[in-house]
Amino acid sequence: MTTLKVPKGAISVVIYTAAHRIEATYHTHQDVSRLLDDLNGRQKDFIPLTNVKVANLQDETRIVFESDFIAFNKHSIVLFSENPKK
Repeated sequence: MTTLKVPKGAISVVIYTAAHRIEATYHTHQDVSRLLDDLNGRQKDFIPLTNVKVANLQDETRIVFESDFIAFNKHSIVLFSENPKK
């Protein structure tokens, strides 16, 4: 069986929802020059994130959830940016 993979880039990001701050690696489509174009161009509601750390906005220093991978609903995003720490 042959596995087909789409080449992707990886960008360290910070995502804020109404209740959480998420640090993760966002996987972009190949040859995308702007993060916003990639996010808006996706046909699906969910985006792939890896190396995920989720903190509650009440205390951003306390990690409440960690995962190697999540499929994140992009409609929950309030703020999305490249992670300036990395």
